[in-house]
Amino acid sequence: MNNNSFTEKVAERVQKITGLTGEPLVFVSGAAFVTAIIGKIPTKVDLYTYAGMSEHELDAMMSHSKNLAWANDGVLKAWFREVGIYTEPKPKAMIYAVAADLVLEGLILNSGEADKRERGLIKTLVHPQQIQGKKQFDGLLITLEYLLYRSRGLGSSLPRFLRYRYGNLHKSDSLRAFCEIIYENNPDSFRESYAEMIEDLVELLRIYE
Repeated sequence: MNNNSFTEKVAERVQKITGLTGEPLVFVSGAAFVTAIIGKIPTKVDLYTYAGMSEHELDAMMSHSKNLAWANDGVLKAWFREVGIYTEPKPKAMIYAVAADLVLEGLILNSGEADKRERGLIKTLVHPQQIQGKKQFDGLLITLEYLLYRSRGLGSSLPRFLRYRYGNLHKSDSLRAFCEIIYENNPDSFRESYAEMIEDLVELLRIYE
């Protein structure tokens, strides 16, 4: 896939779930893309490298784009209401939800068809609209990576994987935030410990079609 077709597919998906066009569509597509790549909405330190705009400009454009997408029973409002979310999201929450959708649709950070089964399993348990914060989004990325790791026959435990993959970076809060969504959606299907819950997901992948 060339860069143009890749960019077009991302923009098409963002347009479908937000209804945006023109500069707001370009902005939200780019912001969601960068968020997925670096695992968070850009901060002051990241802005020069990734976004080419000041923090004030970023916040203003984010708010403007969200307001356009939400206004007048817009497409974004319908997308959130599909999963029973009726509260208007904050601008950053919208970006995280859109970025989560792009990841789960395989448009960003996928390895061709390699992680299709893992993404498919997560999509049955969590709605991207529910992922509205940095820790939840980070937890999604960690979980998806670990499931793919295990599906390749690599048998490290989750704590060992985290230690070797992320070193001294603390990821427990991110995993807990993501797993809380899974548990809220499926309280009778999983253990409450986030480490055990992800092991349950690994087991599910063995029978998931």
